[in-house]
Amino acid sequence: METIIQEDISLQCGNTMSPAFYVWIQQALAGQSPQRSGGILTTNLENQLLDRKDFSGAVLTEVTFPALDAAANIPVSLGIKIKPAQLSYQPGGGQIAFPKGGKLGWLASHFRIKINGLESACAHVVKVDSLVWKQPFIQEQTGPTRSKVPTAGQIQTPNLILTLPQAQASPFTEWFYQFVVKGQNSDAHERSGTLEFFASDLRTILFVLNFGHLGIFRMSPDPQSQNSPVPLVKVEMYCETMQLTQFPNSK
Repeated sequence: METIIQEDISLQCGNTMSPAFYVWIQQALAGQSPQRSGGILTTNLENQLLDRKDFSGAVLTEVTFPALDAAANIPVSLGIKIKPAQLSYQPGGGQIAFPKGGKLGWLASHFRIKINGLESACAHVVKVDSLVWKQPFIQEQTGPTRSKVPTAGQIQTPNLILTLPQAQASPFTEWFYQFVVKGQNSDAHERSGTLEFFASDLRTILFVLNFGHLGIFRMSPDPQSQNSPVPLVKVEMYCETMQLTQFPNSK
């Protein structure tokens, strides 16, 4: 059975997807809005196929990079939403052979953030809020067959929000004073940065995000650390561009 889809399909993905899948994400973040076809297979614990959903003309509408916390040794994953033009359902049956290979764990505590000119302060960052990239699409009917064609809306790049000890936040405070209070907020006063996601071996870099045109706009005490012996501060920056520049097996 084949049907036209109105709602997005939500997926949680780890760090063992194929390079082609991550290229899809990379191209979407770069504003290329590529369309892909693929399938979603449901199996039981014995790898027996329960059903299959094949999609075509799909675009990415949302990519969520996980929240990071230096004190949280918990597994994390990517959140993905796709909007397919068409979706067909196939019955199950048979055994699925999944590719074998080593798997490096991906934990919330293994990351490194760098912002140009603020490297010393960034070394003390303990949390990075989740980054949710979005691009809405409208499915328009065209041609004699009234087929659905996705029309891309404006990309919504997330703010970059960091948490670090107030005692180490002086470089951010100075930037905030110059950028917000004194109004020195032209392109020349914006900054660039990178966020690296490490595997559990603390050596292998799984993903790298590059941030362009970062501008600080808010600093505030972290309410969760009010009674802590180490007060924390949240730093919020807008981000005009976010690019995925490295992913598993990209080299």
